Amino acid sequence: MVALATAEVLGLDLGEVAEALGTVALPGGRWEVYRVAGRTVIHDAYNANPSSMLAALATVQAIRGGRPLVMLIGTMLELGAASDAEHARVAEAVARLDPAVLGAVGEFAAALEPHRARFGDRLVVAADAEALGRAVAPRVPAGAVVLLKASRGVRLERALPFLLPAGEAPCSTTS
Repeated sequence: MVALATAEVLGLDLGEVAEALGTVALPGGRWEVYRVAGRTVIHDAYNANPSSMLAALATVQAIRGGRPLVMLIGTMLELGAASDAEHARVAEAVARLDPAVLGAVGEFAAALEPHRARFGDRLVVAADAEALGRAVAPRVPAGAVVLLKASRGVRLERALPFLLPAGEAPCSTTS
């Protein structure tokens, strides 16, 4: 919409602009939504910072309804000296959502440690994204909403093959 409004202000042909926009391919990991076997898997691991993490949490809370929530979260990179405090703050928000299964890699493993007693075996910590996907996938309940969220450097997309059938394409992508 912003592109079309800008094109209109600039006096560009809106038909040509709309046609060009139809060819735009967004990079993977920006709110890619997969609907598979009654589950909704949301891959939003292209970028993560405290604001985007909290926005993603609010969004999945709003769309989950009564469905179980599964989260795979990884480090928010480039936070500098605020890293520990910001991971702890987001971990508190994650804990309030009370996911059925909570998987963590990187700095979230330590940030979620104070919540270990609350989550018990629902908290899965792994050394990397592949190991996390392998460990969490068999525990995803039917009908669950699954969120993957981390900074790009965590490579959380490596957990997707364990959560999706081979060759599955997103049914929607937004930026």
